[in-house]
Amino acid sequence: MRSRIPHLLLVAVLATLAAVLTVAPADAAARVQHDTRGDAPAKYDVVRVGYHNGARRFRGTIDLRHLTQQRTALVLSLKDGAGNRYFTTAVRKPGGIEHRHFLMFPHHFDADTVPALGCKGLSVRWRTARSTVTVTIPRACLRDAKGLTAVLRTGDPRAERAADRTARAFVRYR
Repeated sequence: MRSRIPHLLLVAVLATLAAVLTVAPADAAARVQHDTRGDAPAKYDVVRVGYHNGARRFRGTIDLRHLTQQRTALVLSLKDGAGNRYFTTAVRKPGGIEHRHFLMFPHHFDADTVPALGCKGLSVRWRTARSTVTVTIPRACLRDAKGLTAVLRTGDPRAERAADRTARAFVRYR
């Protein structure tokens, strides 16, 4: 008669590994938001946005229908649980060269007089070949990042109105 102990031990080890490898991090939350395709010119048309609110940073990955090397602007608006509002703005010049990106914390809504916050680690990565833009904001730059409501706008930086805008998405930090 064979011992069942090695078989039971193997099953227990495999079950433990499966549980450990499939559990999501307890301190992060993610959300994917789909946007209507074709509701804006292709270079500004947001198709999907993936948000990740982690222990060290908040990240938004924006999929556009057809990102080009032309002049482009995006504004990621965030509102935290305490009601603080932030605007991350990124602008590219024609030819695909990034002109600037910054984080603002407005006390009122006059964008011309709101100073940019010094935010070490803020980054914007434009990937034309994949038609994606990734915005990363360190949590240290946000006052209360336990839950963030996000809205994304894209368009020509010279235009008065955004070409495309997503609906509000709430991303909780657990």
